[in-house]
Amino acid sequence: MSSENNSGTESPTEPTGTEPTQCNLGDSVLASFGRLHPTSVVFDIASHIRSALVPAAIAIYGVAQGDNRVLIFGALMLVYIIGMAAVRFLSFRFRIQDHELVVRQGIFFKRIRTVPVHRIQNINSVQNLLHRLFNVAEVRVETASGTEPEAVLRVLSMTKVQALRDAIADSQAPSFRTEPIESTDVTDSPPSISTETELLQIPTSWLVRAGLANNRGMILLGIVFWGIYQFNLEERVYWVVFDWEKITEFVKQLASGYAVVLYVVAGVLFASLLLRLLSIVWFILRFHGYRLTRSGDDLGISCGLITKVNTSVPRGRIQFISIQQNLWLKWMGFSSIRIETAGGSTQEEEDAASSVASRWFIPVIADADIAQIVGHLREGLTWQPNDLDWQPVSPKTSTRLTRKGIAISAVISIIGLAVSQPWGFLVGFGALVPLVFVAVRTSRAMRYARTDNGIVYRSGIITKKTSMTFFDRIQTLTIGQSPFDRRWKMTRLSVDTAAAGPAQHTIQIPYLSEDFAENEYRAILGKASAQ
Repeated sequence: MSSENNSGTESPTEPTGTEPTQCNLGDSVLASFGRLHPTSVVFDIASHIRSALVPAAIAIYGVAQGDNRVLIFGALMLVYIIGMAAVRFLSFRFRIQDHELVVRQGIFFKRIRTVPVHRIQNINSVQNLLHRLFNVAEVRVETASGTEPEAVLRVLSMTKVQALRDAIADSQAPSFRTEPIESTDVTDSPPSISTETELLQIPTSWLVRAGLANNRGMILLGIVFWGIYQFNLEERVYWVVFDWEKITEFVKQLASGYAVVLYVVAGVLFASLLLRLLSIVWFILRFHGYRLTRSGDDLGISCGLITKVNTSVPRGRIQFISIQQNLWLKWMGFSSIRIETAGGSTQEEEDAASSVASRWFIPVIADADIAQIVGHLREGLTWQPNDLDWQPVSPKTSTRLTRKGIAISAVISIIGLAVSQPWGFLVGFGALVPLVFVAVRTSRAMRYARTDNGIVYRSGIITKKTSMTFFDRIQTLTIGQSPFDRRWKMTRLSVDTAAAGPAQHTIQIPYLSEDFAENEYRAILGKASAQ
């Protein structure tokens, strides 16, 4: 029997970014490894409870059919899950030793995994309500080598979490000690004092504004509907909330069609208001008590009402910064800031800590505070967008996009005519004006600027996104043309970094004039090569 890898990484025979250390398992170095918190067994069982749902359902069905053998099978599965959780707890050890985080696990088949301290980028901790009850947290240790954490410590006491942070920070200090660390054991010692500067604190009123401006209510609404259908409550809920027979009867008795329209509009407005209110609740639950701090070259984030998240982002890991603002936020004088870091998650939905550290780095911020915060994200970085030398795309872009809009309108007219004769074609004419408007606004919104340390790209008409990257972060630089580009003498300029893309904005600048794109390509390539 071997202990399952608690970090969820690959088997030792597969490359993981940090290979297991070949050393003597009986070495005295392993004698004083730190342990997980005793409640780790409970949380480990809870994390694997989904794997027991199917056996439990089979056992319940079997008992209902009078087959006790299935009940025995289910009990054995439960014993197996509890036993494996106990094995993982008893065999899991960790320690900072010789500037490396060493993780040991396994009883019969032992594994030792080492992570060089200087490669550690993030030490994220997540606390749900049960974690906070026991004053513990789940800790994830991340490097820039991939999308999965190098180690997951489930769970540690909060004093041990801080001690682990301090031990790693001490090993990462510029004044590296040359002698071996004989006994850097991570124990429940009092946390050391570190200097920390608060950069931003988001009040609840800002979160309310962010909730109104973002349609995140669909998430909570989806959870509600999932619960209703999961527990077969749909019929009861419908009868309590909606008496459909009476509603139908009432609508039929309405005096005129105008009243129907009014009630439909009222229903749409009510649904929109409900979603916005749910969106406010989502933002408050996720980001209540948000604090952004800086300690040396590390940016720290803590937030959450029910699930408390503490995560850190080294400034040197930031590859990409995106300042985003939709129409609602613009009207209220607010924006949001997202970042992309090396080795970040490529999944659409990351774990809570990774999501806060990138996709929702700063969920809402007053426009007047953006320049100050951006200045802390990279040494020497200033943010004065009005002073940038913004370059437009090719002057032919509006004409090209307008013709595209006209073609789409014609297709809609043909489909409308095929569906409904003789007036179905009017649908296409109705779509023509908004399509042309979007084409013109889209061409005007795209702007590009090259600065002393990087490039900036702006696009979007409903949600304006302004993103920047830096010459020393550029991995690949590409120019390309489609057949349509060649016809219009245009070129697309694409810039890629080592980031994963949670900012949902890429520096791919289309519709550039050929000569301008060629000159910028050579200039950017020269700057990037010189780094």
